[in-house]
Amino acid sequence: MKSLNEMINEALTSTNPLSVVPSIDEIGHGSIMAGVAAGSKLNNGDFIGAAPDSNIAVVKLKEAKPYKNEKPIVYYGSSITQGGCASRPGNAYQAVISRRYDADFINLGFSYLFDLAKKLIKLLKEKAESEE
Repeated sequence: MKSLNEMINEALTSTNPLSVVPSIDEIGHGSIMAGVAAGSKLNNGDFIGAAPDSNIAVVKLKEAKPYKNEKPIVYYGSSITQGGCASRPGNAYQAVISRRYDADFINLGFSYLFDLAKKLIKLLKEKAESEE
């Protein structure tokens, strides 16, 4: 059986890559995150990326089931809202509440920019009222 790296390299050189790896990153998030993590060589010979010697494991998951609550919960705040105090992402209070109420969430944690609160709260309130 071919290794994942062999299949990816074959797909990269194939005239029909989907015949080798029949999957497309339809959203683009996975491709973007892989690029940030593994990085790439720049034209000037420098390198940009978090882990230049890494290997990327491609995992295609089934589409997530929809949340029971259609409207997401919006969080706004400081570095605590960003999840800075959680031991891992699933332990951040936003993730815990999201699971509890079966709702997606939007995290607007802006660290030191928390002083934008009044303007942002007014904007979010207007947006919510326009959707009712």
